[in-house]
Amino acid sequence: MQAIDTATPARDGLACFNRMYLEVTRGVDNELGRGSFADPVFMTRLDVAFANLYFDAVDAAGSNSAVPLAWRPLFDAAATPESSRSSSPWPA
Repeated sequence: MQAIDTATPARDGLACFNRMYLEVTRGVDNELGRGSFADPVFMTRLDVAFANLYFDAVDAAGSNSAVPLAWRPLFDAAATPESSRSSSPWPA
């Protein structure tokens, strides 16, 4: 996620989502370290599985392959130039 952050313009939709998702992932990691989850093994597997789905979608978009349906809204919005939107859904 840090590499994606470095490789994308700050206001790009993918970059905005990636920063948010990186914070979520860090939060899960912090809570795992604090013993906050009843099943930390499951939460670790879930966190890794979801991250891998995200990375697969990023790889697909980068190679012009079909992006999985669940990820298309993110990549469609990220691909639309900000100047062509009536109002940007992405924070500054």
